[in-house]
Order: sequence, then C-alpha cells, then structure tokens
Amino acid sequence: MAQNEGPGMKIENRTPRFGQALSALLVVSWLIAVAVVWLRGAPNEPARHSTWLILAAVGIGAVAALVHANRRPAVTFDIGRNGDVVLTEATLFRRRSRQNRSEEVVDIAVYESEDQDGDPYFRAVVTFMDGGQSVIAEGHCRYEIEQTIARVGDALQTARDGAAG
Repeated sequence: MAQNEGPGMKIENRTPRFGQALSALLVVSWLIAVAVVWLRGAPNEPARHSTWLILAAVGIGAVAALVHANRRPAVTFDIGRNGDVVLTEATLFRRRSRQNRSEEVVDIAVYESEDQDGDPYFRAVVTFMDGGQSVIAEGHCRYEIEQTIARVGDALQTARDGAAG
C-alpha cells in the first residue's frame, strides 16, 4: 500500500504518555539515589543494610511501575483521503504501525468503566476486521469521546467515498 496521503484526519491518544514519563522519571531518580549512596558510602552499621533494603524495595516498585505504564501504548490513528488508515502504537521501548484500508475498520465504540476513584471513565475503541482493537481516545467526558467517534466516523466515510470514487 502507498503511504497515507493526507490531509485526512489524525487522532492522538497521548494519555498513556503521562504514566510512562512519570515511571521513567521514578526509575531515573532511583538510579541517581543508588549512585549517590554507592559513591558516598552507605551509613555505618546497622543502618547500612536497611538503606540498601529500602533502595531495593523502591527500585522494585519503580521497575514495576515502568512495566505497568508501558502496557498501554500511546496511539496515533491517521485516516488519509486515499482510504488508508495508519494506526501507530508507541511505548517508551517499542513502536508498532499497521496500515489498513478504511473498509477494514469494522467498529468504533464507547466503552465505559470506572477510574480508581469510582468516577466514570470512557474510551473510544476502534476494532479492525482481524479482531485487533486500539484505544484512540479516552477521558472522563463522555460527550468529548462521542464527538471524537463521530468525527472519526465521518472521516472514515469520506475516505471510503474517496477511495471508491
């Protein structure tokens, strides 16, 4: 397939980037703390062992946070006027792109869940013919997510009409 010829429509879900950046900052801060303790020397006995145990616990937590944050990729959903759809999913360590025809997008739906505070949280999920799904927008405002879905639906229809004509 040819490269996606724009201008069409581009939707970016950058919400996961915050968690990814925060967890990466936590790991870097932990590495700096370990370096400082190592270079300056741990406190004298008996605090030496507890210092390293605390640093180890924080390090395990930081790495776990980094792994967890990178399970949800930031997404770019690009619809070209030529009928191509390019979906790019990126974490801190990986970037994947897939290119499809607009006809291969079978559904765009709102999924409702709750955040950790019990407040409603909404996701716009695009589904492809092969069963693959991706979150292209998310947030606490259902109206904004529905508007995004409507704009994407219109852009997909325009791309399908342009590709057919």
